[in-house]
Amino acid sequence: MNDHEKARTGAHLLRSRLTYLGCAAALFVAAAIVGVADNPPGIALAYLAILAVVRALTLGLKTLRHYVVLLMGSLFGGVGAVVVCGIAEVVAKGMGEGWVKTVLQVVHVVLFLAALFGTPTGTLVGAVGIVVKWWQRRGTPVAEAATSEGGLQHQ
Repeated sequence: MNDHEKARTGAHLLRSRLTYLGCAAALFVAAAIVGVADNPPGIALAYLAILAVVRALTLGLKTLRHYVVLLMGSLFGGVGAVVVCGIAEVVAKGMGEGWVKTVLQVVHVVLFLAALFGTPTGTLVGAVGIVVKWWQRRGTPVAEAATSEGGLQHQ
């Protein structure tokens, strides 16, 4: 384990996660104040908040396989959330008043929001992670290649 990996463990990792989660909370509050309904700045703030949450949860991912699982899970999870969301909506509309209808409506809203906000951000973080880890696997660290005098160079 090199010095960089040691620095990312333990208390430093916890501090980083809490920082991301604090930023996410602030962004959620800002999105709520600005308003998300048909308001592009509010929607952008909500996406940034979800992105901060996803990043906080993925700080410990170290391998290409982890990011592939995140990408595929986001894609398939989004499709599954949309399907179950639609089923919950149809079943709730066919029911009379009662607690089951209320539960199905809550499930519908939660899954709709998860599919709307969670799927794109999880997919984005997974795809970027795959590119970075693939690049590192090639033997050329991204930071070293970007800061070399010739710019990005192929080895």
